[in-house]
Amino acid sequence: MADRTEDRLRRIEDRIEIEELLAHYVFAADELRFEDLASLFCRDGEFRSSDGVLSVRGREDIVAFFNRMSPPGTFQYHVVHQISITPDTQDDDLATGTNGGHVEFIRAGVPEVGAYHYDDVYAREDGRWRLKTRSVRMFYLVSLDSYRATVVGLAPVAGGPKSPGTGQKRGEN
Repeated sequence: MADRTEDRLRRIEDRIEIEELLAHYVFAADELRFEDLASLFCRDGEFRSSDGVLSVRGREDIVAFFNRMSPPGTFQYHVVHQISITPDTQDDDLATGTNGGHVEFIRAGVPEVGAYHYDDVYAREDGRWRLKTRSVRMFYLVSLDSYRATVVGLAPVAGGPKSPGTGQKRGEN
């Protein structure tokens, strides 16, 4: 029984540490502290896009990438909505996870909004959980001016929510 309790406690502690890692990532990103952000990755960690267009590996290249994407004067704010973490059943030092959220940017004076999911692989390196890979899936990233036409104007999903107070589905007259 002691082994099972210790194993469960370790998994809970691992999950808490990974959730803290994700919080530190968002704080570092929003405060444009890209050296700190990169330190949350394994030494050979990779940040990439799910479509394969983007891939940077290693902390130095991760810092350079984020500096290019968010030059001085950039504002960004991430809001994480949900987090799912799955421990690897074969290796106590690996886990996978997905978390989703929204982001607001102001770059070059242009306000943008977006929605994303991060698909992650976490690895314990030097006794700490870090990001081994972080793959971003953007659902949209649009200027605030085009948000209504691009996102709000999307056709409602069949059986989807009704417009508040009308009893009608979005888009119905």
